[in-house]
Amino acid sequence: MVTPNITLTATLDDLVGNAAGSTANPAKLRIALAGYGPALLRIVGTAMVAKPGPYFFFDIGAGISTLLWGNDQVTPAGTYYEIAVLDGDDNVVQCAAYSFTGGPLTIDLSNATPIGPSGPFSITSFTGGETVEVGAAVVNPVFAATYSITPASANITNTDAIDSPHVLTTPFTAATLAGTFTKSTPATTTFTLSATQGGTQTATQTINWEAAIFSGIGTAGATNAVTAAGTTAVLSTADVLARVQLGAEAAGQVFGPFAPAGQVIYLLLLGGTHTFLDPATGFPFAINAAIPVTFVNAHGATVPMYLYQSTNPLFGTFNVKVAT
Repeated sequence: MVTPNITLTATLDDLVGNAAGSTANPAKLRIALAGYGPALLRIVGTAMVAKPGPYFFFDIGAGISTLLWGNDQVTPAGTYYEIAVLDGDDNVVQCAAYSFTGGPLTIDLSNATPIGPSGPFSITSFTGGETVEVGAAVVNPVFAATYSITPASANITNTDAIDSPHVLTTPFTAATLAGTFTKSTPATTTFTLSATQGGTQTATQTINWEAAIFSGIGTAGATNAVTAAGTTAVLSTADVLARVQLGAEAAGQVFGPFAPAGQVIYLLLLGGTHTFLDPATGFPFAINAAIPVTFVNAHGATVPMYLYQSTNPLFGTFNVKVAT
């Protein structure tokens, strides 16, 4: 049979550290289960909860210790305890709401964090997504979450169905998924956190795989033979182009500044039909027709790309804007 798995302890002192209660005038804790609405309270497979409180627990100087049902043992989900501290004259010093989950645990009330007032339950943050280069392996990704109130349960699912669903353990704020996630073409895996406390809230993070694009200067005449070296692209002329970003270029994007000294500007991009402008003048920037390149990146993924070369060797400082 299931039994209450939370032991709550408390010591009630006065301002200067003496016991707040005495045999004649005990200090008290008032505890009541709340947050169950119109539903019948029950411990599934064990009992109906016919007396949810309030209960009074007396401290005559020796402290208080009592068993309570964990809020994750109680159905419906979303319950909490309303706990009030009363002095020896029955004045309510303060009251707050608490959620106790993850038992068996012994919890001293002085160490417990109230959950309210906090409004409706919500996921306040969910992190762990990232963007990586196509072909990269993301091994055992780590996720973190915070909540307005500690949930009764939570899990993470993902669209690749790897370690999915992954069930989190109390306090449901961290998870490491076991597995390797990888894509050989641009793609996205979505991770969904579902957390329940009364109702169920969801939040998502994504791991995105994107192709890299590159730019730089070098000797004129590079061919379609382009190789990867870490996060750079090496031309047939042995010139090295730096990675600009992960993800395709966009109309209006500006590359540079470049400082050629009798060299040409190179752009290794994902689109093959672009036109370009000099953003300083607004005039067309003379660039040769794109050369198709089959680029194998540092992760072994094959990416169709296009190599652009400025038509003329240049001197000075230049930027290049994608017009179309």
